[in-house]
Amino acid sequence: MNSLASEYLGRDYLLQRKSIVHSLVETLYLEGNKDSYLRQNALGALQKFSLRRQAQSQMIGCNVIRWIMQILSSSPDNLSDYTFEYATALLMNLSLRNKGKDACEKLAPEINIIRELSEMMEHPNVQVRTHVNGTLYSILTRKILKQQAEAIGMQEILTYLMQNPDEQLQRQIQYIEN
Repeated sequence: MNSLASEYLGRDYLLQRKSIVHSLVETLYLEGNKDSYLRQNALGALQKFSLRRQAQSQMIGCNVIRWIMQILSSSPDNLSDYTFEYATALLMNLSLRNKGKDACEKLAPEINIIRELSEMMEHPNVQVRTHVNGTLYSILTRKILKQQAEAIGMQEILTYLMQNPDEQLQRQIQYIEN
């Protein structure tokens, strides 16, 4: 790639277009329950953009966390591995921000985020498990979400999962417990 092209197509070029995040979020919403290639590509792009603070704020403002929780909880058997992996990665990235934790906390009365995520802690995809555990680690700092965890017996779930021979999973569980 020549220097002009690399300057023009810098890594933040797409994010300079203010509407790109909104357009991608709109694509997620318009595709409905179809786990289409279009929705997967929009989700993948959003996940990559979610490493940037401005894009995170836009996604949180567009209720992407709600959307993620709805698709993960409503039809998990109809989701591709790609969708599972990128949706949980996006959720984790957004939940690292205080605004993202706030959004998770606001959803708590409507969607039991802790229960939904705890059901994915043994997902066969290692990346999904890592993202779910990272999200739990982040959001369990909030009082309402801690209460949800206590209500579903999260400590017993974590104790059970510690018996798993997978050392990486055991380390992740230890972080969540602390």
